[in-house]
Amino acid sequence: MAPTPPPELRPESVSGSDAPGSSPVQAGGEPGGSGSTMSPAPIPVTVSGPAPAPAPFSQATSLASMPAVPVDPTGRSRPIGEVLLSAGLLTQDQVDRVLDHAAQKRLPFGEAAIALGLLSRAQLEQALGYQFDYPVAVGNTAVALSREVVVAFDVHDPVIDDLREVRNEIQLRWLNGSSGRRAIAILSTQSGDGRSFVASNLAVTFAQGGSRTLLIDADMRGGRLHELFGATNAGGLAAFLSGRVALPSIHAAPGIRNLALIASGGAAPNAGDLLARPALQALLEHCERQFDVVIVDTPAASEGPDAKVTAAQCGGAVVVVRQDHTPLENVAQLVKSLKSATVTVVGTVLLDH
Repeated sequence: MAPTPPPELRPESVSGSDAPGSSPVQAGGEPGGSGSTMSPAPIPVTVSGPAPAPAPFSQATSLASMPAVPVDPTGRSRPIGEVLLSAGLLTQDQVDRVLDHAAQKRLPFGEAAIALGLLSRAQLEQALGYQFDYPVAVGNTAVALSREVVVAFDVHDPVIDDLREVRNEIQLRWLNGSSGRRAIAILSTQSGDGRSFVASNLAVTFAQGGSRTLLIDADMRGGRLHELFGATNAGGLAAFLSGRVALPSIHAAPGIRNLALIASGGAAPNAGDLLARPALQALLEHCERQFDVVIVDTPAASEGPDAKVTAAQCGGAVVVVRQDHTPLENVAQLVKSLKSATVTVVGTVLLDH
């Protein structure tokens, strides 16, 4: 007989899915805690279809040469018109038209551009987010990003508040804890639970909060974070752990300051063995010295030992649970297994959709 789902499996965080669709959000506490609901009513979230063909990231040759924070060379102190111009959202002729209209109607530049039909409200909000140090994808930089990374596009999407709450809980429960660790693994029991959605959007949320953030794709069975962020998969984690490169390629996220990515490097026939090598621990320690938080995506726990091995290297884990999809007895077994490996289960994320 299947065990009764324990109340502590009410989750800690946010919503979404590996596949585009609509999903509401709930949140609660860590396994073993009482938990609470973050949102009393479902919050609809729309994730659109595939983005246009991605443009490549800028790429550093090694971790040693990578700045601790990917530096945006442009200044946020520029007028909003210059920001929109450099982002490719307005031409110089259009900027001149907007300036004339703004002077005549005594309107702010952005409102004048919207009145002339040259700019959408969403584009203006994204540009303002840039000016006020709230990294979002604007104009040409948005092309490389999948719309599944929802927090990179819509500064007012309700799911962002839930993701911030998850970020804050991880900060309090793990990053500010006595372990001194800055790496945390994102796990789920099976494919389709929304693990990559949570990992990618959570990484952007940390970066938007000002934390130097590194996202590592440790799913060397079917990792796809490079697709979400428009990066190449060459020279990634698999190439590093197998000794084919001295250091993995690290990519600075376009339009999202403070965020960098190490891709999976492709499928590996011995992924579990590679992840158990001391090289991964050495890499994590190196990255933890450069970044404020290191988020590690993993394959489904049902696919082999990879997820548990990776979580043990990180020391801490967040478990993703999808309502009406993930058997809770499997989640309970995964949590028990992680704890037996001395992994701190920081909390769980419920995808309610």
